[in-house]
Amino acid sequence: MKKTKILSILLVLCIICSCIFALTACSDEEEGKEFDPTSAKIALLVNGTLGDKSFFDSANEGLKQIKAAYPNTTVKAIEMGNDSTKYRSFVDDACEEYDIIIMGTWQMYNHMSYATVEYPDKKFILFDYAGDFSDGKGANNLYSIEFKQNQVAFLGGVLAAQIVGDSSLALSNGSKQIGFVGGADSPIIKDFLVGFIEGVHYADPDFDPTKAANDPANANKIKVQSSFIGTFLDPTRAKDQANILYDMGCDLVFAAASQAGLGALEAAVENNKYYLACDSDQIRLFADQPAKQRHIVASVLKKVDVAIFRAFEKIVNGEMEWGTNERVGFEEDCIGFIGYNADIPQRMIDAVEEAEAKLRAGQITVTSAVGSNADMSIVDGIIYSAK
Repeated sequence: MKKTKILSILLVLCIICSCIFALTACSDEEEGKEFDPTSAKIALLVNGTLGDKSFFDSANEGLKQIKAAYPNTTVKAIEMGNDSTKYRSFVDDACEEYDIIIMGTWQMYNHMSYATVEYPDKKFILFDYAGDFSDGKGANNLYSIEFKQNQVAFLGGVLAAQIVGDSSLALSNGSKQIGFVGGADSPIIKDFLVGFIEGVHYADPDFDPTKAANDPANANKIKVQSSFIGTFLDPTRAKDQANILYDMGCDLVFAAASQAGLGALEAAVENNKYYLACDSDQIRLFADQPAKQRHIVASVLKKVDVAIFRAFEKIVNGEMEWGTNERVGFEEDCIGFIGYNADIPQRMIDAVEEAEAKLRAGQITVTSAVGSNADMSIVDGIIYSAK
């Protein structure tokens, strides 16, 4: 009887040991298994909502491009809404379910920094803001992307200057007044604005670049009136500000304000004036709304879709350098100028294309509000003296 009992105990111990060995082997096998991005689960967390026909819609297009090129991936855009107090729970939920988490803008950086530490086995892509990787800081599972939006905004300024200086165009009085509506008083939005202003000065025949903008010699220059509304999510506020700018005599308003920019477009329609769009090809997107499309002169593109797809391809091809930031522009096809209103004559288009060629060749240098070399006192001086 004792012998049978001992054998039974030994048998149970053997079974337990076998189970432990099997589980350990399985675990080791899983740990040793290479991550296959072509079958990854990818989440885009939108700190707002889709439908802005601008910044966030462009990011979502990047997600769609990944799915089209790699059909075994699982992709989902998660709209977190406007209540930032709930963002952390969205981040946690996404990190539990997805392999690669994509977020954008400076508003999400603290959440991203938290997640890279809390979920070290996940991969993170942050767009439109730089991670801090100086002095060994930052995470080795994060890649961040900045854009050279000042350069493409320069092209917008070249076109805008020609439009407001030409009363022969249907919706221009030749007022030599331009308006700018920014979603936030931030370095990225100021990067748009300072590039835009320098493009205006470049194309303005009454501007002497050898003199300061507020020098008496430049008294007849095209003026750029700018304001920041403090939100990317409130079209009504952008519309109100754009109406003020049109009332001041502006023939054109450029809005770098994501969803809020749609309000500035409404103001352009109501005032029968021109509007310069941002981040998506709005002439194409409003093809079914000709009453709005009529007022869009062109679109300044920060190609978030291209940048996101490009980042994913870096992962697929084993070229991704985690723990780094990259600033992308014309060379990477991550910025561009697209779509022209039928009112725009070829000579104006030629001037924009000539300026783009010089930018690409490094023959034009544009002041920037972004990066370690940015001098905000110079940037603010350019903005102030343009008025």
